Amino acid sequence: MDVYIENEEIWLVTDYYQLGSIFDITKMTDEPLQESEISCVCYSILYALDYIHTLNRVHRGVKATNILVNSLGQMKLTDSGNNLSMKICV
Repeated sequence: MDVYIENEEIWLVTDYYQLGSIFDITKMTDEPLQESEISCVCYSILYALDYIHTLNRVHRGVKATNILVNSLGQMKLTDSGNNLSMKICV
């Protein structure tokens, strides 16, 4: 991710995920995900959550709108709110 400041505005530039979110995909196709697709999504998101947890962080916004997919089927867990930076309390 790159960050630019221009005219008192902050611009965050991230990778481009052509297919949009899982929510967008299911809405656009008007079909639920197949079991194999759900399996792939779960694996990718659990992998991302495991990494986030190694940083002693939690992601409190895991939902279809925060899972982006590119044209290669790669996924990215995002956070459109401010939930990602919450520390794990032990």
